[in-house]
Amino acid sequence: MGRRWIVVDTNIFCFTGYQEAGDHGRRERDYLAKGGEAVDFLHRLMEYCDEYGLAVDAGGLIVEEYQRQIPLGSFGHYAFRQMATRMPGKVRAFDPKNPDWMDQMVRSQNLDKHDRRFIATALATPDKVLVSEDTVLLENAPFLERKGLHVYDAEEANEVL
Repeated sequence: MGRRWIVVDTNIFCFTGYQEAGDHGRRERDYLAKGGEAVDFLHRLMEYCDEYGLAVDAGGLIVEEYQRQIPLGSFGHYAFRQMATRMPGKVRAFDPKNPDWMDQMVRSQNLDKHDRRFIATALATPDKVLVSEDTVLLENAPFLERKGLHVYDAEEANEVL
């Protein structure tokens, strides 16, 4: 069995950069919990070199977004740099697939061009897996599942992948 190619939304890498801890509001505590799940997922993605690979788009838009948004000094930044520069064959580019039904999703579900790029790239991979904390993507997971795409948040990805 070959490597499973997984598209990872930028927010998974970004959640690992949250530094504040303590007794804050619910939103901050949720963010910290997601950050822990994101770190666990990225650690597994790196650790299992032969089992998992990071899928990006052939046009480079996903990598550009990673470089713009992942906080320097975060575990997400470290993980991406390791996969991109120190683990040969760990990152692979795929030509995005944009089926007609995605246009309907853009209009009806507030799907932005970045979400669309992640979906289109995941659809181009053999495994069709996208890991994200984006509420638009997670709320539409059942619809996307019917279209052949598996969308997981970090916690689910840690359980099923």
